[in-house]
Amino acid sequence: MPPPYKVAFLQDNHNHPGYTGASLRKGGVGGTESSVIQLAEVLAARGHEVYALNRIEKAAIENGVRWLPLAHKQKLPALDIAIGVNSTRILDGLAKRRAIAWFHNPPSLRQQLKRRNFYALLRHRPHAVLLSDYQSRLLHRFLPYRGRSVLYHGLGDAFFLKEAEKSPRKPRAIFTSQPSRGLDFVASCWRQIAGSVPSAELHVFCPQSWQAEAARRCAGGSNIVIRGSVSRDELAAELRSARAMLIPGVKDETFCLAAAEATASGVPIVTLGEGALGERVKHGETGYIAATSEQFSQFAALLLRDDALWMKQHRACLADDSLTGWGKRAEQWERLFARLLAGH
Repeated sequence: MPPPYKVAFLQDNHNHPGYTGASLRKGGVGGTESSVIQLAEVLAARGHEVYALNRIEKAAIENGVRWLPLAHKQKLPALDIAIGVNSTRILDGLAKRRAIAWFHNPPSLRQQLKRRNFYALLRHRPHAVLLSDYQSRLLHRFLPYRGRSVLYHGLGDAFFLKEAEKSPRKPRAIFTSQPSRGLDFVASCWRQIAGSVPSAELHVFCPQSWQAEAARRCAGGSNIVIRGSVSRDELAAELRSARAMLIPGVKDETFCLAAAEATASGVPIVTLGEGALGERVKHGETGYIAATSEQFSQFAALLLRDDALWMKQHRACLADDSLTGWGKRAEQWERLFARLLAGH
């Protein structure tokens, strides 16, 4: 085990309410927030002194993590590692040995070159941590980061199916991303899919605040069920009864936690490969990367009706060794901390 480090995660999540680890258990947090929570909690469990600051109003301690409002930033002790989530400016005013910029969104060059952002980059010289090769290519090479690493997200233990199914699942497709991330495309393809597999159902999971939008995008579709927001454990259970995930992808998708969770649950994916989705799927093995809407519909129908094909891809999903839990990911982060603190 490495020596204990003092680590802080800082996120100015102005478009979202504040959160703590309890928010993950209740359900409804996004991929960025859930990843911060899970990595922070695992690092705390491994003996590190972990702080997490965002727009919460009251301080709390949960599973060893000290959750604090951003206004408490100046009161933090001297840190070994300060991690700015999607921001470098947020690191201003901290006493720290090394800084990390943990990118979850596409790192636009224009945004990076804004005056205040660029000066913060020069002041802190953070190490950039990215989620995919796709996202890494978007971060311009001349920007003066101290270094760059690609570290995949970990997954909650509940998503890993321990043994392959003994028989095929029912023809139930699933969509678990934001409605704006391709649900209208999936709904338009569903007409052809449902025509080929009349018994198939499409279940759409999204937070309460997006359900009206999801219903609008799916209007007129047959056998489409709009589901509510669920906890991570409940979502894991739902994935274990799904046969295929339909998710086209978008250009600002930098990892796609939903797709990784599906694969770990033995659910093949049909996608257009937009953004980082091309890295989440091994075409013809753990799903399909379609070039057109017609191909997308054909691949989806094939997985929903061909039992032998589905069983083969289901087993391949469970054998995907690129996915692991947060415990293993935390070890990778610890090795990164050690390199940075040693001056490498």
